[in-house]
Amino acid sequence: MRQRLIDRLKARNPRLNRAHNPVSRWTVTHLIRLVNAEYVCFSVLALYVIGGSDWLVDVLFVIGMLLLLTWQPGEVPAATESQRSMR
Repeated sequence: MRQRLIDRLKARNPRLNRAHNPVSRWTVTHLIRLVNAEYVCFSVLALYVIGGSDWLVDVLFVIGMLLLLTWQPGEVPAATESQRSMR
């Protein structure tokens, strides 16, 4: 799914081919994962405020917290020679 989105963006904007490197891809991927984990927690908060069932709120809250606690950014990919010369 992510690759299809990237291919569509590249087709619309050819300048993205030059700016698309492993470090930026790593950054965007992990930011999206972190935002999704936070979204689960905020959705649970909204569900609690509007009066959702207690068991559902509890289960989704535990899932959201587990996502946040287990999320790790991982190792940053090494830059290639061509990327180092651009800096």
